[in-house]
Amino acid sequence: MSQELFTHLGFPDLRDVRDTPSIAGHHAAHQRCGIYLMVFENGEAYAGQAVDVVRRYAQHRKTYADITQMTFQSVPADDLNHVEEQVIHHLQRHGVLLRNIALMSHVLGERNFDQVVPPADQDRWLGGELLTDSNEAIRDEDLRRRLAPRFQTFQKLPHADHATDLLNMYLTAVISAPRRTELTFWAVSCLPGQNANVTARAGQVYYRVNLNMQEVLTAFEHEGELAVSFHVAQSPLAAGFGPNWLDFFNNGDYQATLHGYQPGGPDQCELIALNAPAAAALIVDEHVSAAMRLMNLRLMRKGATYYGRYHNLDLADAAFNYGDEVEPVTPFQ
Repeated sequence: MSQELFTHLGFPDLRDVRDTPSIAGHHAAHQRCGIYLMVFENGEAYAGQAVDVVRRYAQHRKTYADITQMTFQSVPADDLNHVEEQVIHHLQRHGVLLRNIALMSHVLGERNFDQVVPPADQDRWLGGELLTDSNEAIRDEDLRRRLAPRFQTFQKLPHADHATDLLNMYLTAVISAPRRTELTFWAVSCLPGQNANVTARAGQVYYRVNLNMQEVLTAFEHEGELAVSFHVAQSPLAAGFGPNWLDFFNNGDYQATLHGYQPGGPDQCELIALNAPAAAALIVDEHVSAAMRLMNLRLMRKGATYYGRYHNLDLADAAFNYGDEVEPVTPFQ
């Protein structure tokens, strides 16, 4: 592990803590709030924030028996979130293998998702291949019964058919093995409550697709049309459309923002299609589809969805069985 990299971030030299049950003697009581870095026997690292680093170190010792080195810098409490995020993103950009999960774009090492979709299949899927999937629907009659009234109301909405087709397109194109990963790694909520980001511009929210702790698709009514917000990875857009990729989307039927959620990490943005054909065009576009796949795979590798209890089985089944298609417009014109 390069000390120079840590020094660049303002940290003092790494201290050997192999046989150190407590670091209380190294940090005065009034200087324990800040950001710490731990290094492990296998070369991995962990960056975190602490109001009391002595207490936090003791907690980590109960979880990790292989801590070898540590460094710490004092940071005001009001700046902890910002500095922690900067440190994690800097280390990740420089190839440091981190055990952190929440603030990272992608996580390395063996994950639970690998047991459902093996890593070799994940690579093939990122390259555009469709994977062999299950034909079995999820059987949870209690979950289905509890959320069935929402789907019945959804079916009466003016854009229900287009919304169902777009969900079919999205699940098929950019969710890895959607039947095998349904409910465990992704969930779709029907007629959910509105969050602050969507409420500012939206009417009725039709549904949200959630992976891990984050929404990746929200379909909502906007000025009489069915609009769709997608959270995707930025890097495939920059690679496909060039450094001024935002210009391709901030016109006509599209809007683009740098909005993102913490679980998705820094390589993230939001694309908004202001009508159903424009949304369909994004899903079928080569570069945008790659951006959706990359974001979604990263989130599924982080762990199971936190929104399984809101998964609407009737809506998911309707999407999988839907036959009509929204005709996509030619994107970005």
